[in-house]
Amino acid sequence: MPKNILILLALLFPALAIAQTKPDSTKIAEINRLGTMLYQYDQAAWHGTDAIIPLMVEIENLSELIQGFVVKQTESGWSKAFGRIEKSDKEHAFYIVFEAFLDENFREISSHYYEDNRIDIGFYRDAMRARNIAAKRFEPNEEVPFNTAVIPANDDLFYVYFMPAQPAINVHYVGGDVRFTYSVSQDSIVDTKVLHQRILAVDLRDDNVSASISTGVLYDHPVETDVFFAISRRPISGTNLRHIVMTETWIYMLGPNGIFDYIDREEYFSREID
Repeated sequence: MPKNILILLALLFPALAIAQTKPDSTKIAEINRLGTMLYQYDQAAWHGTDAIIPLMVEIENLSELIQGFVVKQTESGWSKAFGRIEKSDKEHAFYIVFEAFLDENFREISSHYYEDNRIDIGFYRDAMRARNIAAKRFEPNEEVPFNTAVIPANDDLFYVYFMPAQPAINVHYVGGDVRFTYSVSQDSIVDTKVLHQRILAVDLRDDNVSASISTGVLYDHPVETDVFFAISRRPISGTNLRHIVMTETWIYMLGPNGIFDYIDREEYFSREID
C-alpha cells in the first residue's frame, strides 16, 4: 500500500485489540455473491433501458402505463420489464408493457412492446410488489437520488436495496444504503438492515488517487454494496485500484472481483511501524 495511504490510515484509525478469530469465509463469500449480483443487476437495468427507449418514442400516456421496472436473471442472460401493478378482486398482477432480453454479457437479444399488455403473476409481479412495499418504508437520511435493486434471496424472499445514485463519472456516493427483505407469502417486509449510516463522497477523477477508503462501523466486515462499488467503479489510468474498508478489527481489501484479502488492524499497523 502506498506510504501516503498508510499515513492517512494511521491518523484516522488508531489500532485496536487483535481479533481472536478470522472473518467467516462463508459470510465473505455470500457478501461477494450479493455484491456481484448487484453489479449484474445494475448492468442489466442500464442496457435493458437502452434497448427499450426506441420503442417508447411514439407511445402516449407512458406515465399511466408504466409504474416501474423489474430485472430478472434468465437461463440465457437477463430480462427487463417495464409495467405496472394492478389488483383484481383476487390478486395483484404485473402488466408488462415493454420487455427487453439480454445475453449474459448484457447485449440486446430482442425487445418488445406489448400493446395488449402481458400479465405476469410470477417473478415480475413479486419483485415489483417487493419494490413498491419497500419504497414506502425507505426514509433516506440524505437529500440525494437513490437507485433501487431487487434480488431474489430464495423462493419466498426478495432483497430490496436502496443505494445513492452515482452523481458524476468517476464520482461515487458510498453509504446511506438500506436492504429490506420482502416475503412473498406474507406480502410484507420482514426485515430491515441498514448497511451504512452516512453517505461518503468518493472522488476518483484525480489520476494520482491510489486507493479509496470507507469505514464499516455497523459490522466487522464489508457489506454487499461495498463490493458493488469496488466492482462497478471505473479504473483510473488503467490501474487496478483497491477499495479499503476499515472495520473495528480488520482491514479489508476489495477490487474488481470483490473482497480478496484482509488483515488484522493492529497486526498491520505494527508491521508498518516495525
